Amino acid sequence: EVGTWVYQKKKDIRSKELMLVGLEGLTSSGKTTFSEALEGNLRSRGLECLKIEGDGFHQGWRKVTQVIKETLALVESGGSLSEDLIQRILREEEIRNQIVGMSKSFNASQEERGEITLHNLLKFKEDGSEHSMNYSISRNTILIFPAAYLRHIPGFDLMVYLDVSCEVAAERKVERDRQRGVQRDPEIPRKMVRMIEYPLMLRQIERFPLDPKN
Repeated sequence: EVGTWVYQKKKDIRSKELMLVGLEGLTSSGKTTFSEALEGNLRSRGLECLKIEGDGFHQGWRKVTQVIKETLALVESGGSLSEDLIQRILREEEIRNQIVGMSKSFNASQEERGEITLHNLLKFKEDGSEHSMNYSISRNTILIFPAAYLRHIPGFDLMVYLDVSCEVAAERKVERDRQRGVQRDPEIPRKMVRMIEYPLMLRQIERFPLDPKN
């Protein structure tokens, strides 16, 4: 059980420090649902949990929609995924500075409890929705950070990968569009998963294999 594993790791490696847990997986792999369940599990064991959605560090729908459109055209014409594709979707540097950097700074301090402020967060990936949020943390806190591609970013104490098939992720993405009233050809989200998101995740897995001990 992941909850037991994370709980034990907190006791073993971060018993007196904030612990940072990354939760990665394809779009519609169940990251939000899983992280909420994990949060509840850990709270029931007496730990403080803070979940910060990686979507807050999205580049924004307008920019990413154009990136996806260009990338689909490139791949369909026989091209390869660009090396900087993740950075064109996620504001990776801000994840490094605000999430990882904040965790390290707090653990290096002498404070038992503290307040952190994250800046330029997007609401539901919407352009122009930038805002700041304040959070309370302590040395008993486990910070859970779900986002699509994280394993290449150093500084996470644990990384949990939600494995879901390309086909399942694609159909969930189609269903999510339907629920949100998104008007587009359902073949587009299927292509996004099949031709971009899944191959990109496979590339990440190959380049940055996770240590099974961690």
